[in-house]
Amino acid sequence: MNEVISAIRSGDAARVSKHLDEVVRITMDDKSRAYGRGQAEMILRDFFSGRGVREFSIEHKANNRETEFFMGGLTLDDDSRFRMSVYLKERSGRRHIQEIRLESLD
Repeated sequence: MNEVISAIRSGDAARVSKHLDEVVRITMDDKSRAYGRGQAEMILRDFFSGRGVREFSIEHKANNRETEFFMGGLTLDDDSRFRMSVYLKERSGRRHIQEIRLESLD
């Protein structure tokens, strides 16, 4: 979980994508869709592109044997603010991102 949080704080879609499952649900602006790993990485790259991360502060974390979840406030360099939630699940001995939700706070 900490490696994913670090990658988000640096706005590094490639590092985040190393933790994506084969299919990832991404929700932005009330639109939710499942994407393959490659498409999900492109969406994250587009989201972070030209809008560096100013701050990502964790508001809540939870985990158990098979799943992890964290949610935090994300502020980008263009002053846009989001609540970001990330859900991970264990598969084949590793935790993979199953879902990312981005809710605009502006």
